[in-house]
Amino acid sequence: MFFAAIFGVISFTSCGGSDDNNLAALLLQQQSLTNTFTVPVTGASYVADEQPSNDAGPSLGTVTYNSRALAGGSNYISIQSAVPYSEFYVGLSDQVGYYSIPAAAVLQSSTTRSEETYTYIIVLNYTVNYNRSVGIQISGRQTDGTITSAFDAPVVYEVTATGALALNLTFDNAKDVDLHLCMPDGTEYFYGNPGYVVNGNEESVRLLDHDSNAGCNIDNLNNENIVIPLNMIQKGEYTVKVNMYSNCSPRDRATNWDLVVRYKGNIITPTSGFTNPTNGTYPADASNGDHTVVMKFVINEGLTVQQAQAMKSILRPMPLDIIAGMKLEEASWK
Repeated sequence: MFFAAIFGVISFTSCGGSDDNNLAALLLQQQSLTNTFTVPVTGASYVADEQPSNDAGPSLGTVTYNSRALAGGSNYISIQSAVPYSEFYVGLSDQVGYYSIPAAAVLQSSTTRSEETYTYIIVLNYTVNYNRSVGIQISGRQTDGTITSAFDAPVVYEVTATGALALNLTFDNAKDVDLHLCMPDGTEYFYGNPGYVVNGNEESVRLLDHDSNAGCNIDNLNNENIVIPLNMIQKGEYTVKVNMYSNCSPRDRATNWDLVVRYKGNIITPTSGFTNPTNGTYPADASNGDHTVVMKFVINEGLTVQQAQAMKSILRPMPLDIIAGMKLEEASWK
C-alpha cells in the first residue's frame, strides 16, 4: 500500500540517469519515514510529495502526544477539534513524504453540547530500527476542504535495551501502568524482579527496561519494555499481563494502551484467543491492581525448565531501587 505512489512514478518515467536519481531520492525519502514509524490504520497510504499544510490556515485543534519514544514502541496522537476532518497528514519535518490517513478511521467520538467536539486518535508504531530524535509534523483537511497549519511535535529518542524477545508497552496517559512477563518456568519479570546480576563479575542483566511513572512519580515516558536475551530464552508458553498499578491523579480521562511482542525482530503469533499487537483502554475511574492477562504465546526453542533453573545458579536478583521496593511492599498489602 505504501509503495503505490512510488510505483506510479515508475510507470511515468523513461530510462535515464535523471529519472533514476529522482526515483532513488523518492525511495530514500520513503525509507527514512517508514524506518521511523508506520501507521496501522485501514486506508492509510504513503504519499511521495510535500505534506499539505497552510501557514495561514486554522490550527489543527488541541493536540496531545508522547514527546519521548522507544524503538519498537508506539505513540498516541490525540486531536480534539470543534470542526470535523476528512483527512490527516503525518510526516517528518525534515523530509518530503507523508502518510495520508482517513479521519473516519481514527475518529473516537463526537459530542454535542453547546458545540460539537471531535476526538481523533492516531497511533504511530515506531520501528525496531528507530534510532534518532525527530520532528513529527501533523496537519489535516477539514470536511469543507480547508487545510490547517502544521502542528510540530518534537520527539526525543530514548535508548532502550535490546534482546531476542522484546515486549513494548505504550500508554497515552501519565499513569503507573506496569508490564509483566511470566516465563515458562514460572519466573515473573516486572518492577519487583527487573533482572539479574551475574555472580563474580557484577555484570547486570536488566530485563525490565524502564518502569515509567513508578509510584506516580511522573516521568511522562509512558513506555515500558521487557527484553530477554537469546541465551535466556526458554522453550514453552509465555504469559503477558498489563496492570494498572496506580491510576494517578488527575483521573480526568481514559488511558489507552498498546502492546507489541517481537521475537528475533518479527511480530510473534500468539496462541488462540489473543492478538499481536493488542490494545485496550482503562476508563478514567479505573481501579488499581487488575493484572489483566493480555497475551499468551509459545516459543518452540530455547532452554528447558531444568536448564533455566540451572542458569540461575550463576545469577542473583538485581537490587531494587527505592520506589520499586516501596511498590513491591505496597502490592503485598493489597
